[in-house]
Amino acid sequence: MLNVKKHTVLILLVFVSLISFSYPFSFFSGTLTSLNISSSVDYFSEDLYTFERINFFADFKNISSDEPIVGANCSIYFSTEDNLSYGMDFNGSVYNYSKIFYKNLNHEYNITCDARSLGIEEVISLKETDVLILANSRLDVLDTEKLGGYTKGDLNIGFYANYSNISFEPILDASCVINFFDIGISENMSYNSSSKFYEYYGGFDKAGDYSYNISCGSNNNYSNLTVSSSINIKSEFIDSGFNFVNHELSSSLILDSNNNGLMEILVSGINYFSSELYEFDGNNFNLLSDSMVNFESFHFGSIVSSDFNNDGFIDLIFRIMYFYYV
Repeated sequence: MLNVKKHTVLILLVFVSLISFSYPFSFFSGTLTSLNISSSVDYFSEDLYTFERINFFADFKNISSDEPIVGANCSIYFSTEDNLSYGMDFNGSVYNYSKIFYKNLNHEYNITCDARSLGIEEVISLKETDVLILANSRLDVLDTEKLGGYTKGDLNIGFYANYSNISFEPILDASCVINFFDIGISENMSYNSSSKFYEYYGGFDKAGDYSYNISCGSNNNYSNLTVSSSINIKSEFIDSGFNFVNHELSSSLILDSNNNGLMEILVSGINYFSSELYEFDGNNFNLLSDSMVNFESFHFGSIVSSDFNNDGFIDLIFRIMYFYYV
């Protein structure tokens, strides 16, 4: 039990005696008045959801008569919702205020009742923090990897949003957007009436881990939700089809010689005296026709690449038997 003395604030004025109480529980009895606060949470065992009207009550009484104090000024303040204070209406027995919440969280509110205008020099203020409002919608996200599928980069990989109400029925006419943080892409998802999911399909240029989130919202009084996830895009070995039977004293190098974002393989020692450059387009290795470098009567050794003169283009050093060529 809370120590009343520790939490009581006593303010004595020369001409007016004013006692103000502020406690983190729902009932307190002062010298002249008592205040009992409650909400729909206290009367219903069911969960409360966003977009539902929730009632709040203040039972403000005169201690000597045990009767409601009519004409007092009771107000309610929501620190976790909009930081505004609202007046409460007297309904014949208690002061009442109703509100619809749009944020799904554990809300905190404060009710203050003031009867000084009636000649009762006492103000009581009580705070509650246990009004848990749940979202009236649900969002589960899936993708090809989570469904046990293979996620090779150039495949059409599926991303799915199961946006439903609390009865697990799909929310139609919603807007679902998928955001890929690592590559800066945001795309709308389309509803599939067969799967009852909002879906998006796309591929990736490179293997690796990609983070994404899916946000779904509706104009039909359902909570907007966002769920984050990630997917691992796998790389796959692709046979180049190269035949190295006639390659002697040869070497190979992986590079991007023309800065177009596509990796290439440079192979030296072809038929002893030349090199060839193959570009990988994501599926196949294609010989670049202008890549033939021919050094007649020389046998190749190794290759080194760098931008030696800082002009933005890759330079190559070929080590040939007894000589170096740049």
